[in-house]
Amino acid sequence: MWGSTSLQVRLAALVLAAVVPLAVLSLWFTTREAAEAEQRIRGQLQLAASLVASGQDRTIEAVEHLLGAMSAMDQFRAVDRPACDRYFESLRDRFPVYSNIGIADLNGDVQCNANGRGVKFNIHDRPYFREVLKTQQFVMGEPIIGRLTGRFVIPFVRPVMDGQRMVSVVFATLDLERASKSLSRIELPTSARVMVLDGRGAPLMSNPALPSAPASVPASAPASVPASAVGSAHLAIVQRALLAGAGVTELDDEAGQHRLYGFATTRQIGAERWVAIVSMSRADIAGASGDALRTEILVIAMGLLLAASGAWIIGGRIFVQPARQILGVVQRLERGELDARVPLQARTSRGDFGRIGGAFNLMAESLQLRQHDLESELERNRAAYEMLDQVVNSMQEALVAMDNYGRILMHNQAAQQLFPLSAHVTAATRAQTWGLFHPDGKTIYHANDVPMARGLRGESGGQLPIFVRNSLVPQGRMLQASYQPIRGPQGIAGALVVCTDVTELRERENDLYELNAGLEARIAERTAELTRQEALYRTLAEQAPEVVWNTDASGTRLTFLNQAWYELVGGTPQDWLGRSGIGAIHPDDRAAVASNWRHSQAALTPFAGVRRLRAKDGTYHTTSYRGTPVLDDQGEVMFWVGIDADITGLKSIERALRASNQELEAFSYSVSHDLRAPLGAIAGFSQALNARLGDSGDERSRHYLARIQAGVVKMEQLIEGLLSLARVARSTLVWGPVNITGLARELAAELQEQHPKRSVQVTVEDGLSAQGDARLLRIALENLLGNAWKFSSERGDARVEVGRRDGVFFVRDNGVGFDMAYADKLFVAFQRLHTDKEFPGTGIGLATVRRIVARHQGRVWVESREGAGTTFFFTLGDSPPPTWKMAESQ
Repeated sequence: MWGSTSLQVRLAALVLAAVVPLAVLSLWFTTREAAEAEQRIRGQLQLAASLVASGQDRTIEAVEHLLGAMSAMDQFRAVDRPACDRYFESLRDRFPVYSNIGIADLNGDVQCNANGRGVKFNIHDRPYFREVLKTQQFVMGEPIIGRLTGRFVIPFVRPVMDGQRMVSVVFATLDLERASKSLSRIELPTSARVMVLDGRGAPLMSNPALPSAPASVPASAPASVPASAVGSAHLAIVQRALLAGAGVTELDDEAGQHRLYGFATTRQIGAERWVAIVSMSRADIAGASGDALRTEILVIAMGLLLAASGAWIIGGRIFVQPARQILGVVQRLERGELDARVPLQARTSRGDFGRIGGAFNLMAESLQLRQHDLESELERNRAAYEMLDQVVNSMQEALVAMDNYGRILMHNQAAQQLFPLSAHVTAATRAQTWGLFHPDGKTIYHANDVPMARGLRGESGGQLPIFVRNSLVPQGRMLQASYQPIRGPQGIAGALVVCTDVTELRERENDLYELNAGLEARIAERTAELTRQEALYRTLAEQAPEVVWNTDASGTRLTFLNQAWYELVGGTPQDWLGRSGIGAIHPDDRAAVASNWRHSQAALTPFAGVRRLRAKDGTYHTTSYRGTPVLDDQGEVMFWVGIDADITGLKSIERALRASNQELEAFSYSVSHDLRAPLGAIAGFSQALNARLGDSGDERSRHYLARIQAGVVKMEQLIEGLLSLARVARSTLVWGPVNITGLARELAAELQEQHPKRSVQVTVEDGLSAQGDARLLRIALENLLGNAWKFSSERGDARVEVGRRDGVFFVRDNGVGFDMAYADKLFVAFQRLHTDKEFPGTGIGLATVRRIVARHQGRVWVESREGAGTTFFFTLGDSPPPTWKMAESQ
């Protein structure tokens, strides 16, 4: 590039090279400042859009609160139309942002409103009215044109409920022109525009106002905002906002002007959501930055021109003339005149060029000395090359090096004994001439696949198998070739190939192949044995007395059923295999089985439970089922295998036991109830006797009466406990979601109110929930928390914790604890580990807990250490008991 360029040009270029980076740096700073300014504007636009969206959220909340207050007013149950109209007119005058406020019945007839006394109209055809009838929730409609006002409005409607029944609706319409005035209070640059669009891209509010958005229209106008009012740019921004929520984007508006848009969404009401947009013209943003950039470029260009001109003039006088003298001496040196020297004059010998000339003369003298040294070095290189040749020829591996033109640069004696190197070959004929075959000894290598060609292409590799057979080795030899390119300053200069003779090694490998063949035969025998084992296990499954089944990975297709299934249910394999088998399950059990299956499939846990299967005689047999997923190496389900054990006989015994228990519970309930009357008489007579004795009785008499009254109180507590336990067993389960966290915190607050002098640190884990009967679970938690509260009363740092670990709920305290040898006694009625003097109680609470947990298909247990506290654990079923089981439990 610089070969024919003069020194003056180079000096000018040098000056420019020094100045240009400064100019580029200045331009970079200017450009970066412009980019930072734009980034700040982007942030301001997004912040402004978020503020506008927040303001619209407050507007929506104000409407919701207004309609909520109206729906709760009793005077709207029986409408007095004149008074109602006057009330709504005063309400509209108080809140002029609403164009109309009113109430309508369920047929859409407006009973009264703030506009037009005595005017009757119907809103049943309005989409928002149909939506509130459907959802019975607060509804925000799409923009429409008011029938009485003729103004663009947004309707809001809320049901008026009488208990669980909707009796009417109240509505309010937001005047978009008046609501738009709130946008004018936002301080923005002159060219900025603020808009609020609905979810379809229709403009609702704008500042400055859009010329195509009138405040009111004739009565003959359509009932809603026309689709033509929706601009493509607005629609694109709305679509992005509904996906992203908030952000900044660039689009061309309807006038073709490129603008920067900041957007944010309001909260969603039903299917409606608004989008707030704040935009600025790209030209206004870039205007100030562009002027600064153009001024900067003009100043830099003038500076570069002055610097280049000065370098051209000064360089010609100071540098060019002395340089030409030195150039002449260089040309003489090129012709071999090593005695040529630069003439040095007295007036120039002290300057830079004088020093350069002196240095150049020293260089010429050095060249003469180096010439002599090179000749000596060449002689030493000849000796080193001879040594290298001896080393290469002593190698057992064959070595061949060639250049890009296929000329052999180097080879050793081993290569000469394998390949006819003296023969004239080309790249296309080398494989044929040298006899380079694939390991089969029959297929000749393609010219592009031989190692020499691969190395010349820049490839490197090792252990390429080659069978070589030619006139030098007519029996053939098996080689392993390694190859790599020879790289020089200009790239690939040739290729180097090293071949190792592995003929004897391959013969030993053949022996190994024969050994492997024997091993494969043994593997085949083992495979046959495994096949026989599989047949044995299949026979065992077929003859098993219980039902054995397999399904595919999805669980929707039965793939195997043993003989026990057909003996129980009937049918043939064609009737059941490839189907779900749901038809054999009792209709009342199908929902619970399906729910249990979905849970097991999602968590890859055993699928277990109890269900009823329809036998071929029409009766239903109760079975206990359990299925397990079989996973592959990647953890994916291959299939499910399971069994159904017929427990019909056990269920009959269980029902008999349950009936006996129910009789005992009924007897206990009856006895407890009947004991109350005589116990009340004892209490009454003892109190009367105590009153008659007064102060005249002796201490022993009063002591006996006190013992009688204390016994009555204790007996009443025991009777109440028995009745409570009986109610738990007899009550009907009302299944639903239960907020365990809320119940625990409420009960803890009640305990603190009952014992205000105690300081107990109660910790309840957030988000605890379960499925079950809320009333019964409250009783269970009340007993567990009451126990923890009571037995930690002797500690100054009492702590109670409620939480869940791995699906197991727990209530933990740091109270007195107990010996686990007596743990089985805790859940038996009237069994206690402490006296009333130590800790008062009836011994009914934990028995009640066990009964409640059992009814929820769970279990309860305890862990404790004396002096280290107690932890009660319990589990609850995820789904309600089958309807037949719930019926049996009553």
